Amino acid sequence: MKTKRIRTRQEPLFPRWIAMVLIVALCMGAWVAKLYDLQIVRGEDFIKKAERTGVQTVDIDAARGEILDADGNELVVNTIGRNIVFNKAYMRDADMNQVVLRLCKLLEQNGETWKNKFPIYLDEQGEYQFYENRTADIKSIISFCRLQSYATAQNCVDALIKKYECEQYSPADALKIVSVRNQMRAEDYSFKYPYTFATGVSDDTVAVITENRAAFGYVSITNTTERAYLQGDLAPHVVGRVGAISATQYAALKDSGYKLNDVLGQFGIEAALESELRGEFGKREITYSSGGKVTSVVDTVAPQAGNTVYLTIQSDLQRAVQQALQKNIDDVKQKAKGRDSEGANCTGGAAIVMDVRNGAVLAMASAPTFNLATYAQDLGALSTDDVGTPLVNRAVNGTYPPGSVMKPSVALAGLSEGVIGLNETISCTHIYQRFLPEKFRCLGYHGATNVRYGLQVSCNIFFYETGFRLGIDRMNAYCKRLGLGVKTGIEIGEAEGVLAGRAQREAIGSTMGWFPGDTIQAAIGQSDNLFTPVQLASYISTIANGGTRCQAHLVQKVTDYTRTTLVSKDYNADPTVVEDMTDIAPVYYQAVQAGMRQAVLGGSVSSVLSRYPIALAGKTGTAQSGDGADHGLLAVYAPYDDPQICVVMVLEHGGHGYSAATGVRDILDAYFGLNTGDGASAETAIE
Repeated sequence: MKTKRIRTRQEPLFPRWIAMVLIVALCMGAWVAKLYDLQIVRGEDFIKKAERTGVQTVDIDAARGEILDADGNELVVNTIGRNIVFNKAYMRDADMNQVVLRLCKLLEQNGETWKNKFPIYLDEQGEYQFYENRTADIKSIISFCRLQSYATAQNCVDALIKKYECEQYSPADALKIVSVRNQMRAEDYSFKYPYTFATGVSDDTVAVITENRAAFGYVSITNTTERAYLQGDLAPHVVGRVGAISATQYAALKDSGYKLNDVLGQFGIEAALESELRGEFGKREITYSSGGKVTSVVDTVAPQAGNTVYLTIQSDLQRAVQQALQKNIDDVKQKAKGRDSEGANCTGGAAIVMDVRNGAVLAMASAPTFNLATYAQDLGALSTDDVGTPLVNRAVNGTYPPGSVMKPSVALAGLSEGVIGLNETISCTHIYQRFLPEKFRCLGYHGATNVRYGLQVSCNIFFYETGFRLGIDRMNAYCKRLGLGVKTGIEIGEAEGVLAGRAQREAIGSTMGWFPGDTIQAAIGQSDNLFTPVQLASYISTIANGGTRCQAHLVQKVTDYTRTTLVSKDYNADPTVVEDMTDIAPVYYQAVQAGMRQAVLGGSVSSVLSRYPIALAGKTGTAQSGDGADHGLLAVYAPYDDPQICVVMVLEHGGHGYSAATGVRDILDAYFGLNTGDGASAETAIE
């Protein structure tokens, strides 16, 4: 009889080897199923994904808006140019040094340039040297190379030669390569950020590159818009220019979408209307394979061109004003016959024509001047001219004592405040009696003088007394309302000027205090008073039109790029009123206007302007400069009975206010279409 085998506790119910076989079989099955899914079911999709391993989005530049004059004549437009662009999706890093060197030599051969911001050059002795006035760039290079602050140019170049493996090249060739490679690094050259090596290259250069694409590393030749300044010598201070964005500008604007290789308006309307002119980037997707081959390029967002800006400037008038200003300066120098007090050292000046009805600047000239078309080449000389300072727009940033041009504002304040009557007379005996033995003088002996005669002969005694009765605070309240010592709001930026008084001296921390003698000096346009020509034009326009001060403006309107759709208001038709002074009785304006009319008929400019066929009103000013001959100022508006324009001319160290009479006459001729120039000149000395 068989005995029943009893299973011990240690024996498995199911053999282990069978369990292992089942586990392996299950795993193999899962693996085979996965392989089937990957290779058979979804194989084609994965092959496509394997071939498409990268997608980069890059910006497409937008055309910058254009700038036109008031009549639609083109001042700044876009032309089509060709750029050489390094696109990482197409180029091999290993070939970069040779490609850069070949391109540099090609452009040199064709008399062209490439983008070069490197602050180091090779001198005649074959030594590397830092450029002067490039402190920020030099510090950046030293920091990148991790050198001490006292590192030399040679130290910097040596470090870059090692980094970019340029040891086998000559010093000159190595400098070309490292300067470009360093700039590529600074601009974050990558798949996302292509690098623009050169702009505006010639057809000959493009032909050589396209015929030898492999030798030039398959660089991209891209069409782009370039700024063309069609009349570069016309209102250059107003129009302005674009330039490469600086490191400081980039730091401030990078969050607004600007890139290191962008251009940016640097001054003038190009800078002031940057947001309107800039446009909006488009977007392009570049897809490339694991081998670096581009598989597709798709534009996903079209670029949007910037807007077109119409200026208030009238081109023909602007050119006439520029010519009249320069001719007047030249004539003053010639007639001075070497006498500085008569204007032999007249260094420059400014002239403005403003529409008194709406504050539109019809012409704005500053001398010496420059040409936007050759600005880049001339910049070195322009920047170092400390005497002529041609880059300064004297019309908005030059500040001058107004001299007797200030007197109409004091007359209006005195009449409005009742401290002088319309027919009240003040006795002029050449010496102001109130502060004797201190002697404040007049240029003449005018006897009994009322407000009209006081403006005609520019009697200091009359305005000393009017200023004393007003006091500085009341006098300045009117001056501010008229726009003196107050920014006009013009788009291109401006100096604020200085309105003399206690507040001004306290603001600068002066301990001089303020005294009645200061007040009477301020009343004749001296003391601390300093105003810009555009402020003077705005002030005289306000008196001429009877009390409405409009914001001075250079922009008439803004349209879309096609010039068909208005995107702003028409600032000429709908000006911005910044001060309404029509609360002052019209009779007081009329009295001041009559005095200014008499100043033209019987004052210092009468020999030039009294017989002008259109009735004029105005005021001259001879202002102490403190550093040479007096400045000469003349402000005129016309026609007297129905004012349209105000003309202001300032001659730095011009000697006398009446020195500007012939220049102002020539400007009036240009505006009214006349030809009255007869060679006459003002010779009297009433200011």
